[in-house]
Amino acid sequence: MNPLNNQAFLSILLQSHVPMFIAWGTAGTLFFNDAAQPLFGGPSAIGQPAQKVFAENWDTLAPVFDQVRQGKPVNIPNIIFSLNRHGYAETVSFTFSCIPILNEAGEAGMLVTATENINPLNIDQRKQAEDAVRQSELRFRELADSMPQIVWTATADGYTDYYNKQWYLLIGNENEFGDNSFLKHIHPDDQARCIETWHNVVRSGEPYEIEYRFKVKYPVEGYQWFLVRALPIKNDSGQIIKWYGTCTDIDEVKRIEHTLRESEERFRLLVDSAPVMVWMSDPQMQITFFNKRWLEFTGRGMEQELWDGWKEGILPDDLKTGLVAYEEAFEARRDFEVEFRLKRHDGQYRWIVCNGIPRYSYNGAFLGYIGTSIDIHERKTIRLELEKRVAERTHEISLKNTALEETTRKLTAINHQLELRNEELRQSEERYLRMTNEVEDYAIILLSREGYIENWNKGAEKIKGYTADETIGKHFRLFYTHTDQQQGLAERLIEEAKVNGKSTYEGWRVRKDGSTLWAYTVITALHDDKNDIIGFSKVTRDLTQKKQAEDRLKMYAEQLEQKNMELERSNTELSSFSYVASHDLQEPLRKIQAFGNLIQSRDVAHLSETSKDYFNRMVKAAIRMQNLIDSLLEFSRTTTARKNFEPTDLNALLDEVRKELAHRIEEKKAVIESSHLPKLTIIPFQFRQLLSNLISNSLKYSKSDTTPVIEINATFVKAAAMNEKAALPGKDYFRFTVADNGIGFEQEYAEKVFDLFQRLHGRNEYSGSGIGLAICKKIVENHHGFMRAESEPGRGARFFFFIPAK
Repeated sequence: MNPLNNQAFLSILLQSHVPMFIAWGTAGTLFFNDAAQPLFGGPSAIGQPAQKVFAENWDTLAPVFDQVRQGKPVNIPNIIFSLNRHGYAETVSFTFSCIPILNEAGEAGMLVTATENINPLNIDQRKQAEDAVRQSELRFRELADSMPQIVWTATADGYTDYYNKQWYLLIGNENEFGDNSFLKHIHPDDQARCIETWHNVVRSGEPYEIEYRFKVKYPVEGYQWFLVRALPIKNDSGQIIKWYGTCTDIDEVKRIEHTLRESEERFRLLVDSAPVMVWMSDPQMQITFFNKRWLEFTGRGMEQELWDGWKEGILPDDLKTGLVAYEEAFEARRDFEVEFRLKRHDGQYRWIVCNGIPRYSYNGAFLGYIGTSIDIHERKTIRLELEKRVAERTHEISLKNTALEETTRKLTAINHQLELRNEELRQSEERYLRMTNEVEDYAIILLSREGYIENWNKGAEKIKGYTADETIGKHFRLFYTHTDQQQGLAERLIEEAKVNGKSTYEGWRVRKDGSTLWAYTVITALHDDKNDIIGFSKVTRDLTQKKQAEDRLKMYAEQLEQKNMELERSNTELSSFSYVASHDLQEPLRKIQAFGNLIQSRDVAHLSETSKDYFNRMVKAAIRMQNLIDSLLEFSRTTTARKNFEPTDLNALLDEVRKELAHRIEEKKAVIESSHLPKLTIIPFQFRQLLSNLISNSLKYSKSDTTPVIEINATFVKAAAMNEKAALPGKDYFRFTVADNGIGFEQEYAEKVFDLFQRLHGRNEYSGSGIGLAICKKIVENHHGFMRAESEPGRGARFFFFIPAK
């Protein structure tokens, strides 16, 4: 009889709380009760041979088992096993009581009872260990209950045996464990996936991580997304003894991800509806996006253009310089603008202006660049042709009549102003079109089909003064003046955009604080795949400063015209004065001198000494008055005389001045030293007077006990080396120096000496009218230059005047 076929024997064996097992046959095939399972590591050892299961102790057990099979009962003391108790490995000693079993056929086996050898000290240690485990379990549960997320545990076979308080608050019911305790709260669409993955990881022992929806009862009943994680806890033998898991609410994260996806889709709709080409790059300078306008312009697909594909469309002559500008801006993380020629879908290369600005994430991480590209081919071609024609016309007029040079210069200046104005308009248009890459400078609003605000960017908040919460859901007529609202302007613009695809308007708008701004608005219709209008994009640019600048420019033009009229009247009055001074004022003076001289020569014997002194004073005063009038006329002619510029050798001009002043030079025994002077296009008679006045001034204020030495030289000075405040930027000059070793003057009078009628010495000391240096300064200004002086008392004076090289 096989003992395994005896029901009574099996019942005793299985119900026993003492570890018991049967080893049957020569192989020692094992069968055991539940109490013996810890000895064998679980039920999987049933049916296995004893030698395999007891491999570590077989050397001890084999000879004893042979004796038992021969019919001898035997006790085997101190058989050592490593058992898993309370999650910890423990070494335990057993005594095996072995009884032989025989059936009718004479087959032998044995019944073994395993009795644990308990040491009193080990009992205390085990009790302490059990208490420690209970305390640890208690601390774990207290900690788990204090956590804001759900915490749970499961046995090694995956049976859920614990949930913290957060589970019962949000989801579960008290005293429910196992698979059904959580499965019934999971969304029906997620249940199969959840239970399948959980059973898989229980079998594999891998960490568990999955997202699915739980039906929560707090704060609002409904399904919410959770991230569920679990880690297996293993003993020293590598066996799983426990699973610890958490459930984290990620519903808000899921909603944010959904919102971000919707935002990205809206962004693509917006840039695809923009009237400019838009592109984006990543932090490695690779282009990752082109909008619909770019692809339509180039006639190429997105895959062809991405990464470095876009470079194929740029004219090779422009590619290198464009890449340099892009790379330099990229390294510095700054805005850039570059012009290049891009091949259109019809094969024509057209001029494009490209602008880019760096992009950053919410936490300041650099994301790459976003930019726009605008076709400026016609405008650039017209500007180049206009510049060419103006230059040709200017040259033709200069060759025909040099007398019109001044007029030509004025026309050129006016043309330059027009070019600057044209450039301002071009830049104004470009700034308007760069609505996607200068977001804070543009109000970009998404409108519904009826004109109600659905989206509100930072630029709109900056320009209009409203926050998004204050405007979303309201009609955009809110920003229009009361008059425009009464006239239905906002509604008319919406209708125009529906019919024509877009509408534009420039006028006054109203901010939140009631102030007004001058704005330019573009409303563009947005279409779905069926070409039905689904809403509108509204881009507004604040042009208040531009409007104010135009108004100021208009006012300045009116003021300039008024000043020109006043200048014409002044010139007319000055000409009248010159006529009076040269004729009417000098005639009485000539008579005073003539009659005074007659009286002095004829009646001198009849005059007292006092009368002679009076007549002398009268004649000298008349002479001084005539000299003063002559000087004033001379100064007047430097302002009103016709300015005929001629190429002139200044060395020859200086020789003429020397001859004119030969008598005074000889009288003073002066030495005039000069270096080689350049040839310049000047007004000859004025420049001769300039040199004559400066040399005469040095002769007049020479020292009585020192031979006068006057040095004259000219030096070419490049614009980069000019340190003079009065110099025009980028202009090359000739610097002329007239230096002497005369009496000099205090430096504080260096500017005063050029004023009319300014004298630093009395008439009795030095003769003169005080106009000579003022005439010099005026002549230099007529040649578009400037003049200054340096001096020190007793050490002479140096006069510098600067004449443009061209």
